[in-house]
Amino acid sequence: MPHRTRCRDANTQRQDIADTLAGQDHFGGGKPMNPDQLMQQARQSRDRAYAPYSNFHVGAAVLTHDGQVFGGCNIENASYGLCNCAERTALFSAIAAGCKPGDFAHIAVISDTEAPVTPCGACRQVMAELAAADTPVTLANTKGQQRRTTVAALLPDAFRFDGGA
Repeated sequence: MPHRTRCRDANTQRQDIADTLAGQDHFGGGKPMNPDQLMQQARQSRDRAYAPYSNFHVGAAVLTHDGQVFGGCNIENASYGLCNCAERTALFSAIAAGCKPGDFAHIAVISDTEAPVTPCGACRQVMAELAAADTPVTLANTKGQQRRTTVAALLPDAFRFDGGA
């Protein structure tokens, strides 16, 4: 049986992030949180990526309007169709923890790319589903380059299901 390391408790991880961001309000609050701090959380998530096939490590962090931060990394699988991107991992973690669509104040994504990394089409669609169109998205590389955009700018004509009407 392979050796397994124990995963960190989610509450412990959230507390660590809260401690890192202590003294800062979330976006839309009195004293704006520094986006670089959110990017630091994305960088830490990138360090947890499981990418044995591509060695392409991506990290993401999402900030909610009430100041919660959820990290995500890409997770690969030998069956490539089962891989999950960092952006979706972070957003899905937030939803699994009880957040709702529209709760997101900022999204940060980072990878070791030549230019700031951009989300894939699937991640853009999930962002469009779960975050407001004007939600800021900061894209970065590990060299320190950043680009700021919005969910709507990443996917201007996002698919919307009208319920079949």
